[in-house]
Amino acid sequence: MGTCLFAQKLTYTERDQFPDAIAYNDYIVDMMDIIEEGWTLAIEEETSYRALEYADSLKTRSERIIASLKKLQGYDGETKFKQAALDYAIHMNNISKKELPDFIRLIRIGELTESKRKEAKLLLPILDTKREKLFALIEKAQNAFAKKYHFKPVSK
Repeated sequence: MGTCLFAQKLTYTERDQFPDAIAYNDYIVDMMDIIEEGWTLAIEEETSYRALEYADSLKTRSERIIASLKKLQGYDGETKFKQAALDYAIHMNNISKKELPDFIRLIRIGELTESKRKEAKLLLPILDTKREKLFALIEKAQNAFAKKYHFKPVSK
């Protein structure tokens, strides 16, 4: 089901029109949910091999979403919401290539020594802090978009 949803959700292009602002909002939110699911799977998986597979899946997911968002025309000229989502997707793609696999290897392979713990902690600013800041920018842009088009985003 997830694969079908993923393929279905990547169908809008710059030539397509969304029926309304809520559909545009939902499309971007769905893209971010796909990335968040990949992130959560990679971070929460306790088996190193599987966690690294999920990190690779996050890379693939984010690459597809980046391509989709780059083709996406802003709704009624709106680009801030789309750009915030694109910036987040690019960041998640970048960390899925290096920092996330490094972090997983440090905390999931072998004994978690004090040295490995310190090294893993050095990765937290890019893995968590920057990710959270970029996600907050998406929420801010989404709220501005929703206010402009008179709807309230659904919280999860």
